[in-house]
Amino acid sequence: MNAQTQKSRSQPQESRELNWNDLRYLMALVRAGSLAAAARHLQVSDTTISRAVTRLEAALGMALLQRVEGRLQLSDAVTALLPLLESAELALTRAADWADQETQGLCGCVTITAPPMLANHLLIPALPELRTRYPELQVNFISSRENLNLQRREADLALRLARPTQEGLLTRSLGFMQYQACARRDCEPSTLPWIGLNGDLAQRPEAKWLARQMSGQSALLTVNDESSWLQMLLAGVGRGLLPTWMLKLYPELSVIETSEACPKREVWWVCDPARRSLARIDAVLEWIERQTLLELRL
Repeated sequence: MNAQTQKSRSQPQESRELNWNDLRYLMALVRAGSLAAAARHLQVSDTTISRAVTRLEAALGMALLQRVEGRLQLSDAVTALLPLLESAELALTRAADWADQETQGLCGCVTITAPPMLANHLLIPALPELRTRYPELQVNFISSRENLNLQRREADLALRLARPTQEGLLTRSLGFMQYQACARRDCEPSTLPWIGLNGDLAQRPEAKWLARQMSGQSALLTVNDESSWLQMLLAGVGRGLLPTWMLKLYPELSVIETSEACPKREVWWVCDPARRSLARIDAVLEWIERQTLLELRL
């Protein structure tokens, strides 16, 4: 061993301070797969994330990104660090939850994600009651069919139309949502075509039921979201399906008879157990259950 090596080993290593926000940006980049997607998710610029990665590389003394054939790719170092970063992320979010419980009570923010039909026609119309009871509570809605990751705090609570499969979450069935075939009251149903579903809705039980009613024929009208489905029904251009509780909201629509029983979907709420004990989460869950179980009688 030469003198230079002995000298370098005997000198204390420079302290490497890591900034948690920089680590958070790196985690978002890993999950999103690109700078642009991560920036959109965090609502920051590509440059902000790029600079965060540069600071981490300087602090760790290793490359975290590499350019291959003109495209950025994560280095092997990131793959090795990922389990440690995820553990640190979970510990910090749980610490923040504990602080929230101690200081905020029924203040603070609750983010709810739900399919557009449930968010727009079930929960949001009932918001005045929640706002009256808890005026200091901030409520954010994400109306989406995507299964957001609750453990990564993409949302606090979720309503879903299928049994959740992700491990480590609290779930509860709220009952079954029965569909009914319907059309405009002032139209003759037999003269109207069935309105089919396309895109990612084509695999739903409702879409398969509709396909059977059309006996294998191609649908003359199709939509890829529930709002368009409803508007077509209200316009009187076709027949379709709506949940029983939604039909009560639109008296111009009426139930029509079918030879096959209409489908039904099970409704679930989902919550991260680390946040279930927060007072504001408990209050919003109680409100959600009341809307679904009592008022609408799913």
